[in-house]
Formats: sequence, C-alpha cells, structure tokens
Amino acid sequence: MGACLALLVIVIALTGVGLIWQTSVNRHLYPQGAIAFDGTPASAARVALAADRAFGPDSIDQVTFGNEDFGLSEVLLRDQSTAFIAADGQIVGVWPLNGRWDDWLVDLHHRLLAGTAGLYVVGFTGIAALISILTGCIAFWPSRSSWRKGGLPRSSTPQSLRRSHRNVGVLMALPIALIVLTGVALSFPQTAKRAIAWTYENSETYGETFGDGVDMASGRDQAAWPRAFLRAAAVFPGATITGAIWPTDQSEIVILLRNPGDWTDTGSGQVQITAADGYMDLRIDGRHLPGGERLWNMVSPLHTGAVRGLAYAILETIIGLSLVYLAGIGLMSFVRAGVRRK
Repeated sequence: MGACLALLVIVIALTGVGLIWQTSVNRHLYPQGAIAFDGTPASAARVALAADRAFGPDSIDQVTFGNEDFGLSEVLLRDQSTAFIAADGQIVGVWPLNGRWDDWLVDLHHRLLAGTAGLYVVGFTGIAALISILTGCIAFWPSRSSWRKGGLPRSSTPQSLRRSHRNVGVLMALPIALIVLTGVALSFPQTAKRAIAWTYENSETYGETFGDGVDMASGRDQAAWPRAFLRAAAVFPGATITGAIWPTDQSEIVILLRNPGDWTDTGSGQVQITAADGYMDLRIDGRHLPGGERLWNMVSPLHTGAVRGLAYAILETIIGLSLVYLAGIGLMSFVRAGVRRK
C-alpha cells in the first residue's frame, strides 16, 4: 500500500509542480502573449467581441483574461475545447479537450485522465497522504532526541533512506499537509464546504451588501460587452477585469474583477448583469463575505498557486518537490528492504 501510495503521490506532485509554471512555459510557446492585457473595459470588450465573432455567444462558457505578464486570454467553450485570444483580438489557436499540454497536465493531476473515478482516486490518495503525515509525526516523536539535520541519505540502506525520509518529512510536514488538504478539498468540494461551516444560505444577513453600489441602468444595450465592462469597472473603482462568464438562456452575465490589494489572480469582485434587460442584479465584494465563504475562496488559489507574486510559486515548487522526494525515497526503502529480505 505504501509503495502504491508513493507512486501516485509522485505522479500527482510532479504534475502539480509543472502546472505552477505553466504560464512561464506558455510565454515561450506563444509569443503573442508578449502583448500585455491591461484589464481595462476596452481591452476586455475587444477580447469578448472577438470570441463572439469566432465561436458564437452560445458556444462560449467563460473567458479568463490575460494579464500584464501573459497577455493571452483563455476561452473555455461549452464542448470543453479551449482557445487562446491575444490582447489585440487575434485568435491564436483552438484545442480539443486535453489537446493543449497544460490542459492534459491538469487532467492528469486532478483526475489521472480517468474522469470521476480518477478524481476519487486522487482525493483518497490525498487523505491517505494526510494520514501518513500524521502517523509519521507520531512515529517520530519518541525518537526526536536522535533527530539529526540533513535530508540526503548517507547510504542506500533501508535504514538510511527511512532516516532521510523522516528528517525531510518532519521539516516539511506542515506546508505539505496544507497543500494536500486543499487538494483533497477540491476533490470533494461539497463535503469540504460543509466542513468549513458553509452556511451562508441560511443566514438572514447574507446578501445584504450585494445591492450596495449597483447602478440603475437598464435596457438590452446595457448588457452588450463594451457597456457591461464599463459598468462593472465603474462600481469597482480601480479594479482590473479578470474574467467573464457568458449567459445561458435568460441568465446573468458574470464579470470578475481584481480589486487593489487582492492577493489572487482572479480577484474578489463580481458583478452580475441580466442578459435580457441589462439590470445589474448583484455587486459582490468578496472581501466582505461570511468567513466560511472567504475561507473556501482561498482553497483553490492556495493549492493551484494562483497567488500573485513569484515567491509563492517558488515556495509551492519546493513543497511539491519535497513531496516527490519523500515519496521517492520511501519507495526506494520498500524496494531495498524487499531485495534484502529476498
């Protein structure tokens, strides 16, 4: 069981480390990304209108806009294919499901390319890893006085490998547990939401601030992309537009914004405008949501590395490689011990 867990952890951790740097890799693969996307209403409207012309509004699910570091916006289509659009509106490429290297890597990391069954395997692997971290710390405690620094094994004997495994594991237990725990939460989102007291639906005060600052404009022309983005920016002064969700039937347009001081790429602002008559239904400032919802909104950025700044990407890389190292030398100790017994 330990050997199987180690193999799964190595695959999941290595693909996770690769995904941390997907933007850096794509920057070299797609030179069109050098044209920065500034997040203004005009830039967002240019990309949204280009997407409508290329694919049709009924085919688009959502767009995640580029940024100043990588200007390509990602279009997710309802048939699960994806496309890149440059900041000037140029269509860079269209790929089927898992047709782009980073999409394939996401599926391998999150579902082992096996759909829902793979998602459950990844989730239970994370739970097993958390149990291993806990039991490893418990096993270490009686021998803590003999603990020595150093992560590299002095020899290839099972005892030396286990000692190195212990030393690195104790040092990295907390950050690894945080990354693994957030991954488990993303594998079982409904259970995770209940566990962190996701009870806002039953709260009488939930949504009281959602009407603050909304404008009173209406009319179908007010829901057109140029006007919709201008309205969203106006009710969140100083914010950068980071994404948009296309409406289905008579549903709302959803526009995502990053406010000054937000530490995640997607941001904390959201504006909803009805597609049929242009009413601004909601203006949600994520910084003022109930604690349970704010905590849940932190799970994905902490796990995926969608936290602004290079420092966190480097930290997550160290954590991921440490997890690969722990699983690797753990697997080696199993193999060496089996060879010696034989």
